Amino acid sequence: EWVELLDANGAPLERISLFDAFAASEHSAWLAYRESGDLLHSNAVRPLDGALASANEAFADGNLLLSLRNPSALAVLDPRARRIVWLATGSWTGQHEPSVLASGHLLLFDTGSTGMRHETQGRSRVLELDPATLAPVWSYEGSEAEPFFSATCGAVARLANGNTLVTETDAGRAFEIAPDGDVVWEFFTPHRAGER
Repeated sequence: EWVELLDANGAPLERISLFDAFAASEHSAWLAYRESGDLLHSNAVRPLDGALASANEAFADGNLLLSLRNPSALAVLDPRARRIVWLATGSWTGQHEPSVLASGHLLLFDTGSTGMRHETQGRSRVLELDPATLAPVWSYEGSEAEPFFSATCGAVARLANGNTLVTETDAGRAFEIAPDGDVVWEFFTPHRAGER
């Protein structure tokens, strides 16, 4: 798997192998126990602006936050050194769309699926994490009566009003939740959710 850096016109500037970046890092042994096939399934790359560097120097301006779905890991790549400088696993599995919030926390969509086989826990979650401890500071997983679940992909974004927009991809649903967990808006696409 590769991270490719492009110029403003979309022309390739540099291509960095994630496997080489792991091999050049203190996390090289982490790849040794991976199964064959789609080992990393990197599904997101986010440039970092240095806002979290006080919590951890790996989050320096210009580094890249990566989501590695199949091993359920987050990583930071230093593209100048061409190596992984931070790696974290936690209570999440099969995550998508990590982002850095203005609060200094990380936000991600936890699919609740593990590895290439999409084994499930039965529900997905939205997690807001403290980047220093990886402890959840806020989460949403629906209710017993209305859980949500998207095994293969999903997205999450914090809105300017403080609410969180969630895309439950497999079910064809998008919804907005307030910080207290109330669903304030939702949409079901008939292309995935069916007639109802």
